[in-house]
Amino acid sequence: SLAFAPASGALIAGSKTGVTSYEAGHLQQAWQTATQTAVRDVAPSGDGQHLLAGLDDGTLLLLDGRDGALVESWPGYSGDIGVEAVAWSPDQAGTGSLAAAGFVDGHILLLRIAEEAVETIGGLPRQESGISALAFNPDGRILATGNNSGELHLIDLESQLLLATFADHSNRIEDIAWSPDGARL
Repeated sequence: SLAFAPASGALIAGSKTGVTSYEAGHLQQAWQTATQTAVRDVAPSGDGQHLLAGLDDGTLLLLDGRDGALVESWPGYSGDIGVEAVAWSPDQAGTGSLAAAGFVDGHILLLRIAEEAVETIGGLPRQESGISALAFNPDGRILATGNNSGELHLIDLESQLLLATFADHSNRIEDIAWSPDGARL
């Protein structure tokens, strides 16, 4: 997994052995955090202060974005159900950052992360196929989810209702990105 951290200019890589941050200007390794199992996805927070990593064994890691130090680790929602995708909502001033983790069994967990504390604030309706990609729209009110069956779902986070389903793909959705104005996926 690869992610760019705009606030720091770092390129973040998740691999079978851990999370590594590279200085984007000359691709020198800045830091590395080892893990016991493969890192399936990584996502930097908008301010670059934290990284969220989802592991094959279902563990979620909150890392310090500056040096990779472990801030918190927790087992996801259920034992060893693997995390397949993680994403951060655009910063919501004063409320802490909202993040999401998608699991191979179709569950989606919502997290509120503020001042080095992580609070699980609930889950979204389980999808029938494993979650393979997540992306919040630019205002943080809609979560787009992609799954292993090739479906793209749009979920309103306030009501937790499904807004739309697009089943135009015959294969797994690998990644999702919103346009800056939120008009297109």
